[in-house]
Amino acid sequence: MRNFRHIIYPSKAHSKVHVSKPNFSAKLAEFIGIMLGDGFMSKDGYDIIITLNKDLEKHYAIYVCKLVDILFKLKSKIEKPTNKNVIRIRLQSVELSDILANLGIPAGKREKFLPTWIMENERFLLAALRGLFDSDGSIYMTSKNCIAQFTITHNEMRKQVYNTLQNLEIPCFVASGNKINLTSLWKIKKLYNLVGSSNLKNVIKFIEYLKNKTTIKSKDLKNYIEAYKNTKLPYHYRGLVV
Repeated sequence: MRNFRHIIYPSKAHSKVHVSKPNFSAKLAEFIGIMLGDGFMSKDGYDIIITLNKDLEKHYAIYVCKLVDILFKLKSKIEKPTNKNVIRIRLQSVELSDILANLGIPAGKREKFLPTWIMENERFLLAALRGLFDSDGSIYMTSKNCIAQFTITHNEMRKQVYNTLQNLEIPCFVASGNKINLTSLWKIKKLYNLVGSSNLKNVIKFIEYLKNKTTIKSKDLKNYIEAYKNTKLPYHYRGLVV
């Protein structure tokens, strides 16, 4: 496993690093989904940042770094900001910013949406949904139901995800304005069958719910990571959907 430490990055000269331009693929679509969820690209093009939970998403950070390496031939680094409960994957490359902008990632805080090249290809769309769910989604237990949830603050993208789930015959509903909820186990099984997950915390919660009909609280997840650390990612549920 990588060492997580505070990293001081070099000056903007680092932004001149050359990266490869990838072809359209499911891996690229998944990365775009991650960027649309937990990613941020600065207006000046020097910083691309993906922010994750320090305690629960170290394995996912490593997975994302590997994606970056495969797609762009760029070695990414993980930083641990002082006194914050996050880790950040920070990439500094104007060339990469230009590539991502052309792929549909807006700079700054502009409205986000799934780009046409993803929406028109089902395989890419499923991978992009996985990236969104792993970055902006969660699975948890209420007193009555197991719930899978997307939290999407951008109106157009929320409509896209809602309509896509309906078209995949995974019924869902919008709750609290910016959340899309799936509240039946068969729906969640189908989500994990078609879309899957590359974020170990989501995989653990799903599998443990199937085994024990209870979801693991986030504060207890670290106790399960060792047992699941060799899970093949992306994970897809291959059982019966009923």
